[in-house]
Amino acid sequence: MKLKSLVLVSIFVLYAQLFGIDTTEVFEPGLSDIEYAVSWNSLSKLFGNEFLIGYGFKNSVCIGLSCAADDSDTHSAGVSVIYTCIDNVFSLDIISGYTKKLAVSDGKYALGSEAAYRIHNHYTPYTRITAAADTTLKSYSGTIDLGFSAILNDKTESLLEYTLESTGNKNKLASSIAVGLNIVLTDTIEMVDEIRYFSSPDNTINPISITIGIIATV
Repeated sequence: MKLKSLVLVSIFVLYAQLFGIDTTEVFEPGLSDIEYAVSWNSLSKLFGNEFLIGYGFKNSVCIGLSCAADDSDTHSAGVSVIYTCIDNVFSLDIISGYTKKLAVSDGKYALGSEAAYRIHNHYTPYTRITAAADTTLKSYSGTIDLGFSAILNDKTESLLEYTLESTGNKNKLASSIAVGLNIVLTDTIEMVDEIRYFSSPDNTINPISITIGIIATV
């Protein structure tokens, strides 16, 4: 599938994900990718929107630029770079990014890697590890994603992903689990759908988020 995983909004689950789950892929050469997603969170009762454009280079490198907003008038912008080190049955990607809420002075840096292994071109287990820090280098977080992708037919892909995220307390981790369905609508347009269930460290806050997105390949 052509979806680029978690490319920008709230880099790697630092905030709420808007794009659906998927394995990472670089954009095609040139200005080749336009994405829009809308999400809803049961805790905040707010809708979020994000727009992204992606540009690919010939040497397995791509860059993404995005902007996001929600009903509380919180706006953010970001940039990310993906480099594919290995692209075979086994793939390895390095992902870096910076995102900033426009109303505050501090932003967040993120650096991560994703490893995936294709089985018979239909099944792909993958793992993604990400470290992040704010621009003052006083706040850190880490995320581990464990996922599985299954190609159901030439137009449909299903996904399952489990995420663990540090909360600043070494003894407490927040987690979430998501199911997704990506559907190819035309040769150039794909729809992505995701439902994610969040669990706080003390299990007292357990919101659900729903995401629907459209990816257009130029």
